[in-house]
Amino acid sequence: MRHALALVLALCVAAMALGEGPNDARAPTAGPLLTLADGAWLLPVDRVWRGSQNRLPSTPLVEEEYVPLQAGPVYRLEVSGDGTRIVIAEPNRLLAEQTEGDLRHAVYEMTEGTFSGGRLIVFAGDDGSLTAELTVFGSGLPILSSQRGTLRRVRRRSP
Repeated sequence: MRHALALVLALCVAAMALGEGPNDARAPTAGPLLTLADGAWLLPVDRVWRGSQNRLPSTPLVEEEYVPLQAGPVYRLEVSGDGTRIVIAEPNRLLAEQTEGDLRHAVYEMTEGTFSGGRLIVFAGDDGSLTAELTVFGSGLPILSSQRGTLRRVRRRSP
C-alpha cells in the first residue's frame, strides 16, 4: 500500500513538472522539437509576401504568395536559452520566444519590439536546410509584412 501511494504521488509530481494541464498554454508537445543552436545566425531575405492584407495572423502563409526580392535586408539573430529565445539584433531589435513546434518547424512569437506583435517561424527542409519566415502584425491590417529567406549559422573563427 505504501509503495502504491508513493507511485501515485511520484506520477502526480511528474505530471505537474511537465506542465500538463488544461490551463498551461506552454505545455510541451510530444516528441522532439526543431530547435536552433544557441549563437549567431543570419537571415538574408530573398522573398517578400504579396498575399491578401486581410488575412488573419492565425492563417498560415503559403510559399506561392511570396515573390523574389533582390538585395533584401539581412537580419542578424542571436539565439539563446537552448533555442527558445531569439533576439533579432539587426536592423531593429525584436525579441521572440518559442511557443510551439515539432520536428519540421518552430514558432517564435514576438514579445518585444513591435507595436502589434509578430512571429518568426523556422522550417526544416528535407535536405537539412533551415528557412525562416519573419511576419510583423499590424493594428489596421492583420499582417503588415512577411519576409522569408534561408537561415545561415555564423561560424566563429578560430584564433
